[in-house]
Amino acid sequence: MFHVQGREKAQTKKNAEMTAPVTELNSLREVVQKMQSECQAQADSAQSQRDRGMQLTLEGETTLGNKALTMVRRVALQYLLEQEQQQYSMELGLIGKAFYQQRI
Repeated sequence: MFHVQGREKAQTKKNAEMTAPVTELNSLREVVQKMQSECQAQADSAQSQRDRGMQLTLEGETTLGNKALTMVRRVALQYLLEQEQQQYSMELGLIGKAFYQQRI
């Protein structure tokens, strides 16, 4: 009986020694998986911040582009209006009529 109990203790000790590295590996695996998850979450967050920054930049550029286009159109229309006024004044002058202009 004493011999059987000693054998069981030895077997239990041997089993504990064999399962200890497996348990340690499992805990290390969990730590690595948590770290990978955190790194991926940070990478996703950084990507979304870059995307938002890019979107804001594009919106700003679009706004500035629209303002510039409006200014160019305004100048072009003003030039066209001046050209039409000059042409109208010349046509009136050719037929002997005057175009009223206020002196400034």
